[in-house]
Amino acid sequence: RAKTMLSRELQKEASVTFAIPQEHHRLIIGKGGSTLKDIQEKTGTFIKLNKGEDDIRINGPAAGCRKAQAIIQSMSDEEAKRDRVVLEVVQAYHALIAGHKNETIIRIKKETGVEIHMPPRDREQDEIAISGERSAVARASAEIKAIYDEKRRTCGELTARVPKEKHKYVIGPKGVNL
Repeated sequence: RAKTMLSRELQKEASVTFAIPQEHHRLIIGKGGSTLKDIQEKTGTFIKLNKGEDDIRINGPAAGCRKAQAIIQSMSDEEAKRDRVVLEVVQAYHALIAGHKNETIIRIKKETGVEIHMPPRDREQDEIAISGERSAVARASAEIKAIYDEKRRTCGELTARVPKEKHKYVIGPKGVNL
């Protein structure tokens, strides 16, 4: 704090205004404003983000303004590389796409480096969310779409009533029949 106070007194005041997409502001602010406060403390500046606008205004020492702008710009650039896609996939096909013990999903995650979120089986949700680097998300979503289209073309639905006490015979030991 002493360094910040001295630098404010000794250095020339400056003001910088630049634009960052508004959807990146949440990243800059951080949880409870912690990231924003941290940047302000490190650089000795005051940062103002206007709601509803892309503009960010930084006031403080010239060197601190440049440093804060560089930090914020790099955070925004990193966020711009990321993407999130939500695929509409009928919930009945989630297990077929995931494969035995989620081996297909695990393989796609390893190959592309993306995060794939499949809702729990007890939840009636017809979507699969994929997030990560933009090009990797595109590859992973294309692969999952291809698997889904193939399963829809080749698989059908069969409804059978099986008494609860007989479920263990359908499932098999450790789910081997599934």
